[in-house]
Amino acid sequence: MTKKRCFTALTAGVVIGGALLSPGAAAAESAVDVITARPACGDVKDVSYRTGEAHWTITCTGGWTRVNGWVKDKLPFLGCAEVYGTWADGADFGTVKTCWPEGPKQFNKSHRGMGAQIFFRVV
Repeated sequence: MTKKRCFTALTAGVVIGGALLSPGAAAAESAVDVITARPACGDVKDVSYRTGEAHWTITCTGGWTRVNGWVKDKLPFLGCAEVYGTWADGADFGTVKTCWPEGPKQFNKSHRGMGAQIFFRVV
């Protein structure tokens, strides 16, 4: 599977301390890779920020979308790392949250439909 990178003004940004930074600001603030996934099947994302990181893959088959991966908080006292989002039909993906010193938290979710919009943040 090839690693895809996409960075669009409509779907890319990083949430830090509750504020959504624009794509330009996110790039200026850190070396954050892609942090959202458009409702697309086959996307593989690796996200890294100073205090957290995540990886997820979106696959679609037979009318179902599966998002699996992990999220990890890297430093104490600087918030917790989260992956959250919505399915293509607008249903809530939920939140997968981990705080240091917990290890990486795995997730494997599926939903009827084709795609999901997934976000990473440190809160």
